[in-house]
Amino acid sequence: MAAVTDSFGSICWWSWKLHPSTLIPTNAPRKDCWGVSYSSTSFCASRGSTVDIPCTYGFPRDQTVTTTHWYREVENGQDPIDLHLEEDYEGRVEHLSTEEHNCTLRIRDVGETDSGKYRFRYKTNTRGGAFSGDVVTISVTELQVSMTADTVTEGSNVTLTCDTTSCYLKADTPFIWYKNTQPTRHRAINSTLHLNPVSSEDAGSYSCAVRGHEQHQSPEAALDVRYPPRNTAVFVDHHGEVVAGDSVNLTCRSDANPPVHTYTWYRKTGNQTSLLGGGQSYVVANISYETSGLYYCVAQNSVGEQHSAAVSVPIAGNITF
Repeated sequence: MAAVTDSFGSICWWSWKLHPSTLIPTNAPRKDCWGVSYSSTSFCASRGSTVDIPCTYGFPRDQTVTTTHWYREVENGQDPIDLHLEEDYEGRVEHLSTEEHNCTLRIRDVGETDSGKYRFRYKTNTRGGAFSGDVVTISVTELQVSMTADTVTEGSNVTLTCDTTSCYLKADTPFIWYKNTQPTRHRAINSTLHLNPVSSEDAGSYSCAVRGHEQHQSPEAALDVRYPPRNTAVFVDHHGEVVAGDSVNLTCRSDANPPVHTYTWYRKTGNQTSLLGGGQSYVVANISYETSGLYYCVAQNSVGEQHSAAVSVPIAGNITF
């Protein structure tokens, strides 16, 4: 215990503890001593959320408090203005308790302009009986989505984090995640969303918000999921029956991200496979016995490749080459 004298000569008792290299009070001021105590002197809040500043204050027993108010730190000797009287705070501020010695403040729907320094001040019925607490700093931050990588390959993993731009929110702040404006099916852990393994269905635009303040979502961040060609197939384009001498157009189609950059055509005859050429389409000209066989394509992108099933071209008369 340590005895300290306040600015009015009153003797007050505080208890102290060592913290890392300095002594700090562990309790609120005695109710019969001048003083203001906060749970913290620094608060971080996301835009649109609510800030509560737990606060207690004390004064001599033989005095009566006549006025109490919170105000923003002023400069150039200006008189402080009660937050309740400031237009910018109208309907957004309140004292959470009417109990004597409780000065807890709540500010709703905070925005960037609410960032700043605040003090609690009170006066009593004696001459010179006024006291202002220490400065309390409020920092209002925006949310943003960061990713370990914004382009990933299907089957790998990625972590998305709901970050802040200017200060750190409490570790237990609950978040909600959105994909393409809809709540995501994945389960988030605190401010992080783990996608492991990543599926092509996970590609999209992600945003986050503090739960309870969903109307204030972060800007969207796009996640691109790459995957090799799939559903590769050959389509035969010909009107009517195919007869000898006709030409038939074959088209190779595939789903891939990034898009297929190379298509290669092959013809299989018995145990032999012949390379025919490249391009998404291939024309089998002047169909005859020499053009017989099974045709297939190979689609390739930077992630991998896939072979289509082989197709034959039926000719009228039930003869198939």
